[in-house]
Amino acid sequence: MPISYSYSVSSFILPKLNPNLRPIQTQSRTQNNRQFPNLKIQSSIRTNHTIHFLKPHLISQKKPILYGWLCSAISVYSLSNLLSKFSAITTATTTVDVSQGFALGGLVLVRLIATYAQHALLWEASLNAVCDVRVHVFDRVLQRELAYFEANDAVSTGDIAYRITAEASDLALTLYALLNTIVPSSLQLSAMAMHMLAISPFLSLISAMVVPCMVLVVAFLGQELRKISKKAHLSVAALSAYLNEMLPAILFVKANNAELLESARFRRLALIDNSAKLNKKRMKAVIPQVIQAVYFGVLSILCAGIVVMVQLLRSCLWLSI
Repeated sequence: MPISYSYSVSSFILPKLNPNLRPIQTQSRTQNNRQFPNLKIQSSIRTNHTIHFLKPHLISQKKPILYGWLCSAISVYSLSNLLSKFSAITTATTTVDVSQGFALGGLVLVRLIATYAQHALLWEASLNAVCDVRVHVFDRVLQRELAYFEANDAVSTGDIAYRITAEASDLALTLYALLNTIVPSSLQLSAMAMHMLAISPFLSLISAMVVPCMVLVVAFLGQELRKISKKAHLSVAALSAYLNEMLPAILFVKANNAELLESARFRRLALIDNSAKLNKKRMKAVIPQVIQAVYFGVLSILCAGIVVMVQLLRSCLWLSI
């Protein structure tokens, strides 16, 4: 009996994953990706497939998305006017009248309301799209044949439940970040760039020279974060699948006096999941610091190089005279 128990419970620890489920890849698939050089091509194909899958769900939410982007444009416009008026007031030698104070207060109020409406509308669009995705995925699960759940390579119920719940929540965060980056962040960057050009075109040119280096750094850190996030998703999927398959068999566990064994196995899975999540949070915390360090480092090197070149030119001109 103990031998048969060990064989039956071993499937609970690392459930077999069906290749039909695309978000989570098996270990053999990962090893094959390391061996072949066309990993980036396959990754871009999977990305295009994901965008094609999400496209109808996003199009159905076009109204709140467009309204949110309109509110972001209003917020950026009010911020631009606010900075212009504030700089004019600080450089003015005369006293500030009451009308200018009310104008500043009105711009601040408009920006606050527009920013709130932007975030609220984009969150509404993201959550509604993810709700549609959940319903669609659940309908696809209901349409599967019995062999999909009872075959030797069947998908565990915990794995399916995790994908419909936790991974869908992560998808909502990703969609919100994407919608909040396409238009609002682009408008803010454009407004800040225009103000920088108006203040100092030379310093703006130096800052723009750092952008290609920052793009490479962000791309590299993004790939590393993606690998760590995939490991975190795999660990929590294994933990969820273990719980969903072990708890219905609790009578079988108690009949074999295997409480200590199951506790040790759950502790191991929990520690693996905790380590993967901790690595993910550490990576998210270190990315902004690395970006700032690289930006200021490259900017300092450029400024130092320009200063050295100016001094060399001055010395050459002085020697020629």
